[in-house]
Amino acid sequence: MPNNNTSGVAIEIGKLDKTYQSQTGEAIEALRQIDLSIAPGGFVSVVGPSGCGKSTLLMLIAGLLPASGGRITLDGKLV
Repeated sequence: MPNNNTSGVAIEIGKLDKTYQSQTGEAIEALRQIDLSIAPGGFVSVVGPSGCGKSTLLMLIAGLLPASGGRITLDGKLV
């Protein structure tokens, strides 16, 4: 299937936020205002300490979690 993405960006993340709610009702901010562009064929490493949001970011990109705010596009299509 041909790639119809004309922007030259495979993954585009803009102003991405993810907030969880604890069992006590407290808001836990996992990601705030993430901006990222990855070119087709690009290689990116996500590095950081435990609990910084690496897995959350990847699950959001994969569409396994809903974002609290912002947008993610994959090959020009909204995730």
